[in-house]
Amino acid sequence: MEYEICRFQDLPKSSIPVKERKKSYGKENHSRRLFLSTDGKLLYKTWDRDYVRRENLRNALDNDFYDIQLIPAFRALIFDEDEACSGYIMAAMDKKNIPPDKEFLEHIKKKTRISRYFFYDFWRANILLYERKPCLIDLESVYLLSEYEIRKKQNRDVYGQEGHLIKNPDYRNFIEKLYKELCWNETNKVEDII
Repeated sequence: MEYEICRFQDLPKSSIPVKERKKSYGKENHSRRLFLSTDGKLLYKTWDRDYVRRENLRNALDNDFYDIQLIPAFRALIFDEDEACSGYIMAAMDKKNIPPDKEFLEHIKKKTRISRYFFYDFWRANILLYERKPCLIDLESVYLLSEYEIRKKQNRDVYGQEGHLIKNPDYRNFIEKLYKELCWNETNKVEDII
């Protein structure tokens, strides 16, 4: 997916703070901030240089996980002066969370299979409406499929979160099955699993 680039220093100085989360787990920085443009049309999500998932979104975009069907409100990545990903910009959306419909679920499964990235925070709280279409939020919530078991263990042992890494049972079952099918032999090619 092609995307625009916005420089951190070029962001409007008069945006409205919406939410800030200051959080760390040991040495891992999980802090991030949301701002709304003064005209109410754009949302800016930014994070610190040492944010734990700083490059996840850029990697997922560059490896064709995301597309216009998954993130129709996406507008641009935000980079700092050293080319580090510092956040992203989306069009403002309806605040109503929606469960994924069958078409959206099947599409994210297809993109997961092809790109080998998975969206671990896939549940209704991270799907909003944009122009009557579902749109993922928290876009940095992606990892390589080969990291699935590591991320499950990290979620439990480091973050202290009991339960499943992926809350949506249909997507979770798909991920677990795909992960086992691939057995993560690095000689596998994308064409072998499509």
